Amino acid sequence: MKNQLEKKLIDILGPISDDKLAFGNQNVEAVSNGNIVGYIIHAVTNEQRIQIEQALKDELKLKEVRWIDYPTAVDTSGKRIDTESIKLTNTYVDTYDGKIGYLYQIFFTPKLYNPSDLIFDTVKDGCTIGPIIYNTETFEPSRVLIMTWNPSRPAFTDDVEAVKQQLRDQLDMILENPEEYTHPGFRACMIRIAIV
Repeated sequence: MKNQLEKKLIDILGPISDDKLAFGNQNVEAVSNGNIVGYIIHAVTNEQRIQIEQALKDELKLKEVRWIDYPTAVDTSGKRIDTESIKLTNTYVDTYDGKIGYLYQIFFTPKLYNPSDLIFDTVKDGCTIGPIIYNTETFEPSRVLIMTWNPSRPAFTDDVEAVKQQLRDQLDMILENPEEYTHPGFRACMIRIAIV
């Protein structure tokens, strides 16, 4: 279950994809010591900015939202403020009555998977294709394919060749349409903000 603020942010910024995960005040390529670290911060439009500010005011009870271009800034009194990342979850309940939020960035994680969902929550026809995982020693990619069937059904116990052919047909159907059987996963949402 998604947090209400997260749902609103996805509606405003979506669709969220693997190449569109970070949003901020300006469009910049994230760099570290001159080396690209692999993501782009997408600038929000004026309309999105207004909607995001209102969503933060409504959900977090902020008095005002100010966008900043860097993770540290100076508030109205001249005091240095540092942003921190807040993960939005369905249990996130903090509110900041009457405070000012200095918003640097909104970002989403790549797709995440709960391991028990991949085994017990089949996607279609009792089958699931898991995400690509990499061997930590060889970095070889692999995926898990789960096919469930009832071995006590008469068709499975009477004719072994018919059972094999039925499983082959099911496998062909899965491999012809893998997106229909791939587990959707989820993305976590975080905001990088200073509350003063």
